[in-house]
Amino acid sequence: MKTFQSIRKKAVLSLTFTFGLIFAVATALIYHLDMPLKYGLYVSLIVAGLQYLINPFIIELLFSINFERNIEYTDPRLYEFLEKTCAKLKMKMPKVGFIDDGNPNAFTYGHIPRNARIVLTTGLMDVLTEEELEAVVAHELGHIKNYDFILMTMVSVIPMVLYQIYVFTGRNRNNPTYIIGLMAYGAYILSQYTVLFYSRIREYYADDFAIRISDSSEALSSALIKIAYGFTKMENKKPIKANALGVINNLQSQGFVLNNYKALEKGEAIEKLIGWDTKSIWSKLYELNSTHPLTAKRIMAMKGKYIENARLSFKSIVSFIIEAVVNLLPYGICLIIALPNIRESLVWNKLFASVVIGVYKSFISNPINLSILGLALIVRHYFIYSKKHEASTIEELLIREDASPIKGISTVLEGTITGRGVPGLFYSEDFVLDDDTGIMILDYRQPLRILEFLFGAFKAEELIGQRVKVIGWYKRANRPYFVCKSIIMDGKKVICYSYYASKILAYGALVSGLIIYILRFL
Repeated sequence: MKTFQSIRKKAVLSLTFTFGLIFAVATALIYHLDMPLKYGLYVSLIVAGLQYLINPFIIELLFSINFERNIEYTDPRLYEFLEKTCAKLKMKMPKVGFIDDGNPNAFTYGHIPRNARIVLTTGLMDVLTEEELEAVVAHELGHIKNYDFILMTMVSVIPMVLYQIYVFTGRNRNNPTYIIGLMAYGAYILSQYTVLFYSRIREYYADDFAIRISDSSEALSSALIKIAYGFTKMENKKPIKANALGVINNLQSQGFVLNNYKALEKGEAIEKLIGWDTKSIWSKLYELNSTHPLTAKRIMAMKGKYIENARLSFKSIVSFIIEAVVNLLPYGICLIIALPNIRESLVWNKLFASVVIGVYKSFISNPINLSILGLALIVRHYFIYSKKHEASTIEELLIREDASPIKGISTVLEGTITGRGVPGLFYSEDFVLDDDTGIMILDYRQPLRILEFLFGAFKAEELIGQRVKVIGWYKRANRPYFVCKSIIMDGKKVICYSYYASKILAYGALVSGLIIYILRFL
């Protein structure tokens, strides 16, 4: 059990170096003092520079990384691969650290190739063959050799600069520069997606680097499939040949799925598993917000092929529209009831505030509007959180093509918690569950983020390694995951109150509006 003093120290230091907060405070201060635009640009460059310089320190502060393991003796083949590869590339061999966690993952960080570090989890070491492990390490070496630390820092400056232009040219609506400010805001939104797109491009470059090092795409392909979908329970540890999977299509990065080897040989489970990615509109939307490309696109790129998405069926389009409408229904209701009360002109920087004020005024003038919102929240709640939780396995869930990020599939899972959702992060509240048919992320949610932080920092460690029963809902977004309602261990129940908070808020709004309306006429 971690001590409170240790957690407090890490929390304070991590908060101190929250660069988004530093940027926001500095921008607000410069704006309040009415300083010239150039100072805002200086802030952008300084914050980006600080982030670049301090990030390695922050990573080692927040993550439990062990650099004491001497891979020359513990992992001689890996050491030999690194030594030969780095000598061939005329680069310094990076330090290799390990995170004791069952979540298979790998990443790299640093400033320049000479002080780079590669981090591997023990879960990754357990599930990959030696060839696959070398391919993953080669991918990380690609990031180092390609100077991605520096390039991504440079690209990240662009949104900050555009935001500063928006803020400082939008002070006076009567000034012609106000129009420039609005255009800069639009460019700022677009630039954030551009940064993500550039990050995905760097992943392709790192993949290409790994292939050139190993002279084959097979090991990296099978490693990506294992990491992205968690195909760890195989009857042998030979790399999977991509063409033996039956179909290779849009697999999602950072999802964790598991199937048995016989199902892989037939390719039947794979076809069903990837069906969601090729047929769902949600998969395309979620990739836009991801730093990594879809895994299948990476695999096909390794083979010099272009992957074509399956044609969208009428059923999938209708399903997407229904889910999107129901999910956005409360927000749509708020916008509709706010319109008569909006006094501010609907410009970008006033839209949210105008709607909030308009909704509040509509509740005051007509309490029935509150009940209407409550009714919309009730519809959304029961659509998202279906009942009748039935026992299932991860393997059975993964091949379901009706999964979505909105409408959950109510399920009960049993297995062992083997690691955290973010391996090595001291306050990660999510888990990885292994039920012997697969592994999957467990999404632990509470109404307030501070409750999730406290649970992750002080309680989550007690559940790792324990056999549990989990009640909740299976969903798919950029990776398959399971939203927890409760986690039961040795008769003790850990409750996630987001479900209950959603229900209370919905019925509370409905009943409160009716009561206030009745009282007004008594």
